[in-house]
Amino acid sequence: MDGLPISNQILWGLTMSFFDTSTARTLFLDMMRLDGLRQSLDAAVANAMPENTLEDEFTEAVLFVLSIRLNRLTGGAADMTFSARCHITSTRAQWLPKRMAWGGMRRVIDLYCAAFRGEVLHCETAWYNHQSRVDPSAKPERPRTCGRA
Repeated sequence: MDGLPISNQILWGLTMSFFDTSTARTLFLDMMRLDGLRQSLDAAVANAMPENTLEDEFTEAVLFVLSIRLNRLTGGAADMTFSARCHITSTRAQWLPKRMAWGGMRRVIDLYCAAFRGEVLHCETAWYNHQSRVDPSAKPERPRTCGRA
């Protein structure tokens, strides 16, 4: 308790005044450990990136790798992103419920990317990017509107 910053000690006191149980104490201490972990990760990322690198560039690279890993975990191709798989499965799956489920995920991803990253048709763009990575000589037809708005 003595090692906590003053703001966390005040929060601790307020928490304990309302929830004086061992479960509340455990949850609070776990939250503080997670906050410390987040801060140490932020510091490690800041130290690892070159000086001219923007945080968005690093974030996009990490999200790309995580997307490929998620696709592998869900049974997809080893070199395809989850977004690309959402697009292709939602348009080409033969079983209608499967097409609808993947279409729902595609809409959620596209909505997120449009709202927070300014990308239009993210999943479709990811599919075309995947196609160009797999076979650079092939020129897949680009979607109606790709990339950033």
